[in-house]
Amino acid sequence: AWASLMKPTILDEDTRAAMVRAGWTTVRQSNVFQPCPRKLKFIIDEEHRYMNLYALLGSVFHLAWENRETATLNSQAYWVRLFMECRAKDPNTTYVLDKVPITMSQIREAARVMADFLPDIIEHMSEELDRQGVQIIEHEHRVKYEDGVTNKVTFQGTLDVRSKREGRRGILDVKTTGMWDPVLAALRGRGPRQPKAVSFEMVQLQTHNQLRHYGWLEFISTGKWPEEVGIIVPTNA
Repeated sequence: AWASLMKPTILDEDTRAAMVRAGWTTVRQSNVFQPCPRKLKFIIDEEHRYMNLYALLGSVFHLAWENRETATLNSQAYWVRLFMECRAKDPNTTYVLDKVPITMSQIREAARVMADFLPDIIEHMSEELDRQGVQIIEHEHRVKYEDGVTNKVTFQGTLDVRSKREGRRGILDVKTTGMWDPVLAALRGRGPRQPKAVSFEMVQLQTHNQLRHYGWLEFISTGKWPEEVGIIVPTNA
């Protein structure tokens, strides 16, 4: 069933040519490796991108988690610096909240709130992963695969975490959406909010499109399928 992955291209020439003509040159999520493709999410190829603030908050969280042993997580200035580092990595992206570009004053306010509640979450999450024997190999591992020689279409994604547990290679997706309620409430001028716990059923994990896409990207870039996948919900730690 997986033999088709070893063909020189994933999409045929006519399909790639049509996608390129439409400006659909990057695929961020797909199930093309399944016998019956169900979902393709195309990203228009453009010089400047607009992304939801959630994406930036997630990157800032990963950077803090990765450097937690040397970080001053209870410092507003430290979180502001992380925001600046993450924005500098992708200068052609504008991050928006409610369709409006975020401002420097909003970044400082977000940093103030994050310094107040995230240190405990990061500490408890790290302790729980240690307890389960999960070794973090890499944070935010970017993978891309260029399909075709002419009319190239790029399949890409960012694996939140590459891990190892009891010798098994894994990929983990970190779900932080419910964690940002305190930050979003502050930025929108609303009263204090608490982070929200989120739960997943086993069937959601087994059919998770994003994890399937990441697993496939891991395979075409390394030749090895991940041996296990998982979802981390920091607010539940």
